[in-house]
Amino acid sequence: MVKTKQLLRSKVWFPNIDKMVELEIKTCSACQIVTPQHTRDPVVGTELPSAPWENLDIDFAGPYPGGKYLLILIDEHTRYPIVEVISALDAQTVTKKLRHIFAMFGLPKRLKSDNGPPFSGNNFKVFLDEFNIEHHRITPYWPEANGLAERSVRTVKKAILCANIENKNLKEELDNFLLNYRSTQHSTTGQSPFSAIFNRNVRNTLPTIIPYDNSELRKTDRINKEKQISQANKKRNIKEHNLQIGDIVICKQNQTDKLTPAFNPLPYKITLIKVHYNPDYSLGLITDASPYGLGSVLCHILPDGQERPIAYASRRLTAAEKSYAQVEREDHEISNEFGETTNSDNPNEVVSKEIEIAGPSRPKRNIKPPDRLIYER
Repeated sequence: MVKTKQLLRSKVWFPNIDKMVELEIKTCSACQIVTPQHTRDPVVGTELPSAPWENLDIDFAGPYPGGKYLLILIDEHTRYPIVEVISALDAQTVTKKLRHIFAMFGLPKRLKSDNGPPFSGNNFKVFLDEFNIEHHRITPYWPEANGLAERSVRTVKKAILCANIENKNLKEELDNFLLNYRSTQHSTTGQSPFSAIFNRNVRNTLPTIIPYDNSELRKTDRINKEKQISQANKKRNIKEHNLQIGDIVICKQNQTDKLTPAFNPLPYKITLIKVHYNPDYSLGLITDASPYGLGSVLCHILPDGQERPIAYASRRLTAAEKSYAQVEREDHEISNEFGETTNSDNPNEVVSKEIEIAGPSRPKRNIKPPDRLIYER
């Protein structure tokens, strides 16, 4: 257009010459056909799905060494990525992997993909119809329409390339990358993909304190368990035992033939009755040590003063520990075996309770003067 205007101006001039040239060129079909278009449509943002795991985008990366490919699935709401290694791009392999993923996370409402061979066949359509999932295929030759998946592919490729340059195991580094990516705050949503989809923070290799309020969950769990216990006790022939230490009992045995009785006729004497941990009872710790080993018992001190064991531990002394004094051996057993007491309902919660420690008194030494000070009379 510029050259045409320059040529005309060098020879003639008349009013509205520029407008007439522009109109003529813009309406010339041959000119429109051979001239590439450099303008772009305005960017239109997509609406965020109403809930996690409703709209998913899918794409592939590869091939990689060994003929492997990466199936990349990302949730539009939370940006939570799932990356699976597959050996082929046929519909059977892809649907098998998607079925496994949907079994873990649930069924989406919509799946967006390009028009590649796995997604355009009848097998893939039958698979989505089975789960009532809408399939949205983007405009051909317009990958920007699946921009979220394309960007995820690019990010994953970068992580794989870095691992390959550093001669690291690609599968292990891919898992490490996904852990870090899922636990990192996303620049668009302001939340990490993990917290957005699971509504809780994730623990990774960095030192973090994760606040987690599960009081409502624990309350509901306790109420339902009490109901289940009550219903089960109504159906079972229950009877609380009144066994005491020192009682003579017979034990139930497996029936090996028709002549085997229900109980072993050999009597046993009860020497120990263990109880479950109860935070309402105080704790006691009994320790003892010999020249060869250590032993300790963690017990409850019941309101009537009885001591009932919860757990016990024992082990041999090492060569270095055999040189310890008696009290040092017992202290060593306390710090090693029962340094922390945990809640049986939540093993990660350390119970802050005072523990009464009981052990044998320090043995008295046989003190005698040196031989050189002993005189015979």
